[in-house]
Amino acid sequence: MPDKGKGVVILGRKEYIDKMNQILNDTTTFSRIYHDPTIYNEDKLIRTLLRLKEENFITDEEYKLARPTGSRPARIYGLPKIHKPNIPLRLILSATKTIAYGLGKILSIRLAPLRNSPFVVRDTGDFVKRVSALSSEDVKKKMISFDVTSLFTKVPLTYTIELILNELYPECTETCRGKPRTKQCSACKDHTNFETLFRSATSEGHPFSSKYQIHR
Repeated sequence: MPDKGKGVVILGRKEYIDKMNQILNDTTTFSRIYHDPTIYNEDKLIRTLLRLKEENFITDEEYKLARPTGSRPARIYGLPKIHKPNIPLRLILSATKTIAYGLGKILSIRLAPLRNSPFVVRDTGDFVKRVSALSSEDVKKKMISFDVTSLFTKVPLTYTIELILNELYPECTETCRGKPRTKQCSACKDHTNFETLFRSATSEGHPFSSKYQIHR
């Protein structure tokens, strides 16, 4: 299956493996590990979720949705970009049954209000609708499209998390967050709890498998 559109792509097994290894061998983005930390990470997340439920930061329904059971590493594979020279692969990460699969769902729900932006195009239909509504002055302008290589693996994660947290809790100051937890305001406690969930879902090295190797 190609990266865009429909069809069948015939690609030699060795060529596919070589292309995947070329991507996964980038040590600035991925690292190979020689043990599967899934069970340990699952137990750690369960204990974190239980604590947040007891503190009433997440509801019982959210706890049940996010609580992982029988987790496994994500599966990674590549779809060929037949519209580009040398047919590079686009990485696809199948996260079903991973540790943070349910957690991602509740984070998506909680972050939904932040996605309502005039600068975000939902889909092709939304784009066509907006272009059709342009004024005579707007049509004189030029639209530029930027193509970023491996966009999602190059997102500055720490900066992005802080940016989102500042949008969610603008009243929370660094001075207050630096205090002992018992002396923080409620917004700063929520800020810390949300950051814990964020990092549990993203930056804490969730493993994924490719053939017989495990990376993170």
